[in-house]
Amino acid sequence: MEIKYLEEVLTQKTMEERAETEECVYNVNKKKLFIAYPLVVFLGSIGVHRFYLGHKRAAYFFISLTGLSFFGQIYSSVFDNTAGQLIVYLMIPIGIALVYDFIRLPFLVNKHNVELRNQIETYEG
Repeated sequence: MEIKYLEEVLTQKTMEERAETEECVYNVNKKKLFIAYPLVVFLGSIGVHRFYLGHKRAAYFFISLTGLSFFGQIYSSVFDNTAGQLIVYLMIPIGIALVYDFIRLPFLVNKHNVELRNQIETYEG
């Protein structure tokens, strides 16, 4: 969550201008719950909602499990193999994680926004 352009924007500003600029930067960069919920519902299995919130490792985890499950399903249908069918069961942890994320989503969005606010307020430019 680095805000590199703050250095240029916040140099040599009065306190009022700085507060106004900080609020503007916050409003542009804050995450919104009404965007995060459709992402988790429609694209959650590939972790798009986690990318949106800046949790890249968790998003890569979702992509890996979904990809492995997808290729396991293809492998089992092409080769009629039970090992490939077992890989399809990886969708169960993905489903559990999506339900968990759906419930925790307001907390995750709020946490991101609080961290963003703290980063902007502690910035000394």
